[in-house]
Amino acid sequence: MRSLYVRLTYDVQSYRTSLYYGTSDALVVSAKNDYANQIILDHCRKIDEQGRRTLGIVTKPDFLREGTDNELAWIELAQNKDIYLERGCHMLKNRGDNQVKFSFEQRNADENLFFSKGRYADLPRQCVGIDSLRDRLSKVLLNHLIKELPSLKEEMVSKLQGTLAEIQKLGDKRNTANEQRMVLLKISMRINDILKSATKGYYEASFFGPVNMDAAVDASENIRRFRAVIQHLNMNFANDMRLRGHKYAFGSGPGDEEREIEEEAKAQEELDNLEEHPGLEFLPKPTKLTRQEAIEWVKKTLERSRGYELPGTFQPMLISQLFWEQSQPWQEIASQHISTVASACKEFVDTVLQYTAPSEFIGRLAALNVDGALIQVLDGAKEELHKILKNKARHPTTYNHYFTTTIQKMRQRKHQKITKKASKASEVRIYDHNDDLCTHVDPGKLTEAMEKAIELDMDVFSSQEALDTERAFYKDEMKYFVNAVTKAVIERHLVQPLPDIILSPLVVTQMTEKEIEFVAAEPPEITQQRLHLESRKSMLEKGLETLREAMGGLKR
Repeated sequence: MRSLYVRLTYDVQSYRTSLYYGTSDALVVSAKNDYANQIILDHCRKIDEQGRRTLGIVTKPDFLREGTDNELAWIELAQNKDIYLERGCHMLKNRGDNQVKFSFEQRNADENLFFSKGRYADLPRQCVGIDSLRDRLSKVLLNHLIKELPSLKEEMVSKLQGTLAEIQKLGDKRNTANEQRMVLLKISMRINDILKSATKGYYEASFFGPVNMDAAVDASENIRRFRAVIQHLNMNFANDMRLRGHKYAFGSGPGDEEREIEEEAKAQEELDNLEEHPGLEFLPKPTKLTRQEAIEWVKKTLERSRGYELPGTFQPMLISQLFWEQSQPWQEIASQHISTVASACKEFVDTVLQYTAPSEFIGRLAALNVDGALIQVLDGAKEELHKILKNKARHPTTYNHYFTTTIQKMRQRKHQKITKKASKASEVRIYDHNDDLCTHVDPGKLTEAMEKAIELDMDVFSSQEALDTERAFYKDEMKYFVNAVTKAVIERHLVQPLPDIILSPLVVTQMTEKEIEFVAAEPPEITQQRLHLESRKSMLEKGLETLREAMGGLKR
C-alpha cells in the first residue's frame, strides 16, 4: 500500500518542512551556506529535469548579508527564476540562537516582521512564512489525494477481497462445541443431499459435473453418476449370470425352440470373445457338452441317486442334484458382484467427502463413521446373499407358471419333431391317373416309424425328461436369483441405506461432544491464522470507510 503522509520536522536550530508522497519531493536548502556550494541543487536538476515534482524550501535567510549578491541569488531562487520548479519555492525564517525559548506565536511574529523588510518585502506573501507554507502543502496534498485516492481504494478493495477469500478457505469458526457441531451439521446436510440425488439418479447439482464419454461407465471419472454406475454393474452381473452362471453348456435338443437355439449359440460366441471383467478372471467358463454328453451326465447322476421310483421315472431329488451342480458358479459370481458394488460405493462416498468436507476432516470422519458404516452394510449384504443361497440349497420349488409352460412346450416340440421325422420316413411317392407324381403317408410305415422313435432304455428316457425339467427350472430360478441379488442384496443393503448412514444429520446429532471435537476441532495454527486475517479484514474495512469519507469530503 502506498505510503501517504506529511511530516513536519522541527529542531532547535532550524525549522524544516518535508513532504513525502508518491511522486512529490521537497528541495530543502539552507541559505546559511553559499549559494554556489549547494550541491543539492545540481542533484535536483538531475532527478527532476522538468521540475514538475519538486517544491523548493529555503531556510535561514536571516544569515544572509543584506544587499549582497548572495542574498540576491537566494531571493531569485525563491522567486523561481534560477531553477524553475512547477510547484515553486518557499522561504522560511528559523529561530535564532537567542530565540530558542520563543513560543510559536513569538516565532511566527518575528518571521512576519523579517519578511516585511528589505528585498523580502517584494516577495509574494504566499511564498514566505510558515502559515502560507501550510496552505501550499495542504493544496499539494489535496491534489495528490484527488489523483491517488481512487487507485488507493481499488488496491484496498482488492486486498479485502483476497483476505475474505482466505478466510472463506478456512471454513466456519469451530472453536466451541456448538460451532463444531454446526459445522458438521452443514457438511452432513450437503452430503445427504448429494447421496439422495445420486442414489435416485438426479444429477442436477454442480457436484455431478459433466459426463466423461471417453471413460467407462463405472470408471473413476464417472463415479459421481452413482445410479448409472450401479445400474451398469447390475446389468453386467445379469449378463455374467446368463453367460457363465451354468457349469455346463448343453447342445440343443429336440424340444428346444429355434429362438432358444440361436440365443444359446450367440451366448457361446459372446463367451468365447468375452473381455474378462476385473475380478472375474478366476471364474470358470461353462464346460461344453453335446446333447448326448448332457444326457449321460444326467444318467450317471440318476444311477447314483436312485430310490424307489418306477423305471422310466425319476425322483424329485434328481432335479435338486442336477440344479445344484449346474448352478455352482452362482455364489462366486454373486459374491464378486457384491464386492465390486461395495468398492464402487466406497469410491463414491470418498469422492463426496472430498467435495464437501475440509481435507483435515476426511480421515477422522472415515475412522469415526464412514468406514464402519460401509463395513456394516457390506456385512448385511453378505448375510442377505447367504440367506438367498440357503434357499437355493433347499429342494427346488416354484410357483411360476413359466416353468410348467416351458416343460409342456418342450415336450410338444419334441413330439412334433418326432412326428415330422416319422412322417417323412413313411412318405410314399406314386403317380395319379394324370401321371402326376404325388406324395402321401403310408399309415403302416408311420406307425412303424413312431414305434422306432420310442426310447427303450428306461434310464436314458428318464434322463432325457430330467434334463429338460432341470433346464426349465434353471432358467426360471436364474431370473429369480438375479432379481434377488440386485434388489434384496445390492439395493436394500448397499445402495439405499447410504443417505441414512453416511454422516446424516441424525448421525451428527447423536455424536458425543468428544466425537464432535475429534472431527471438527480447529487446529491452533488455523485459529491463529484466522485471527490474523480477521484483524487485516477489520483494518481494511475501516480504511475503506475512511477513504469513502475522504473522497466524499473532497467532492464537496
